[in-house]
Amino acid sequence: MFLDTGLERKDLARLLLACGQVPVLTSARPEVPALPCDSSQREGLRTTIARTEKEARIERLIADFIPRIHVEGFAEMKKRALSTFPRSPKVICTFHGYANNEALKIWAAENVERGAKLLIAQHGGAFGMLSVVHKERHQRAVADRFVTWGWDDSADSKTLPLPSPKLARAKKDMVPTSGGDALLVLTAYPRFPFSIESMPQASQWLSYIDDQLRFMGALSERARPRTRIRLYSHQYGWPFRERFVDAGFESQIDDSSVEFGKSVCRSSICVVSYNATTYLESFVADFPTLLFWNPRHWELREQARPYFRALEEAGILFHRPEDAAAQLNRVIGDPQAWWQSEEVQRARRDFCRQFARADDGWPRKWRRALDEIMATSKEPAWA
Repeated sequence: MFLDTGLERKDLARLLLACGQVPVLTSARPEVPALPCDSSQREGLRTTIARTEKEARIERLIADFIPRIHVEGFAEMKKRALSTFPRSPKVICTFHGYANNEALKIWAAENVERGAKLLIAQHGGAFGMLSVVHKERHQRAVADRFVTWGWDDSADSKTLPLPSPKLARAKKDMVPTSGGDALLVLTAYPRFPFSIESMPQASQWLSYIDDQLRFMGALSERARPRTRIRLYSHQYGWPFRERFVDAGFESQIDDSSVEFGKSVCRSSICVVSYNATTYLESFVADFPTLLFWNPRHWELREQARPYFRALEEAGILFHRPEDAAAQLNRVIGDPQAWWQSEEVQRARRDFCRQFARADDGWPRKWRRALDEIMATSKEPAWA
């Protein structure tokens, strides 16, 4: 059963048909029961295991901050979830429902306890690369198999490398425009940390903004006017726009009303300043790409380092904004001539093979892999 995959309708239909299922292109989500807090019920949840005053202060708050859906509304939510989703699935596969669909979580937990297998599929970048990605650890811990975009972990038999449907779509959709501008692509994160990951945290985002301004300031008189700045859709209270305006780059801020896919395709090269999904999509699309970020903020796990080192040696990845700007100054006239060189293409292909597999025949490969998982079952995997 595939739920909360985030796939486009056509891709989800292809996957379901490959697995012999009738396509159902809606994702049921029962309404969350609206119930008031029950102080007596929450008092019963309080613990007394703290060993320090700091722990005690936190301990006193835990029972108060557990969402009502898991306390006062749990019985009703469980009832709605079990009546909404299919009974007795053999396999449950989700890409992000483990995080934002409470009904699915309850239903999946009930069925896993009854013997169903839970597959969680990677749904974005950074997995398998960054030194710490807490949500990856959790997903791999609770799932029977964790589907990756190509990387494997010899110490964990749960990892299952398969082509990414998301990247296969990007491979078709991202096409550069000859003679187009350069597009500097930024990201942003909330001001107050809520996830443990090897990426900028809290005030380190001010340093990230500084790096973007250093990059723009180091561009040549030829390259700077041809570089558009794509701000992240949410600024989370950080002064991204204000800082670019103050530095005199207001006219180069990209129109956010134009969707990213269309904007990037008006460019001849994109410059990505963070380690996440965007450059994986441009890599599989063979779209000229430059990367730069602070390695102290985006720490890598040891197994990934050789692949990023190859990107550095090929002149794709830089750790100083000024060095990335110097490279753009050199290639802005004809990005394809640089991008199609043997050294650059070899580094890109090797990197994609490890972290960004994209294959037009991905539904068949998913079907074969999932059938192998269910090979020990006496019943068909997709009945």
